[in-house]
Amino acid sequence: ARRGHWLGFRSDVPDILAAADVFVLSSRNEGMANVMLEAMSVGCPVVATAVSGVGFAIGAYGEAGPAGWIVPPDDPVAMAGATGAALEGPAADVAGRVAEAKRRIRTRFAPGRMLDEVENVQRQRGALLKQASSVHGRRSGKLDESAELTLDVMRNAANKIAVALGADAARVESGTERYLVDEDGQT
Repeated sequence: ARRGHWLGFRSDVPDILAAADVFVLSSRNEGMANVMLEAMSVGCPVVATAVSGVGFAIGAYGEAGPAGWIVPPDDPVAMAGATGAALEGPAADVAGRVAEAKRRIRTRFAPGRMLDEVENVQRQRGALLKQASSVHGRRSGKLDESAELTLDVMRNAANKIAVALGADAARVESGTERYLVDEDGQT
């Protein structure tokens, strides 16, 4: 019989997602659902509501087809239809969407790229702080302490993400800086 199970706390979520037939995100409001990205990374077909970052993650872009199925929020009929398509649709369509999802995880959501983008925002913030301080008569050409702390936290997070994605030894590159991580998350 097909049914859902409440599993409680699990430390083997990637294995569970990989074994699932489909991942359904029925949120009415969502930022960028990390669990959706995790499902994409292990090859689980994704059905999700059209909220916030879902379109960026699995919507069709340019020549690339969709990386999952997107439905309107609060539309159980559309959700059921998309879930049925993910479970019983043409194998080539499902496989194409899953392959596109994995490609996007490797490109759009790679830890190094995410870190580069955060560092770029912080550098822009630093430039604005420098400009503002010169206008107000203060001398400050460096990023403030909170910006530096944010960069350190993001570097550490990128390293942990790389390890969580299954790398025994992963290198996360950011500009000219390189961060080497081993299987225990130690740099």
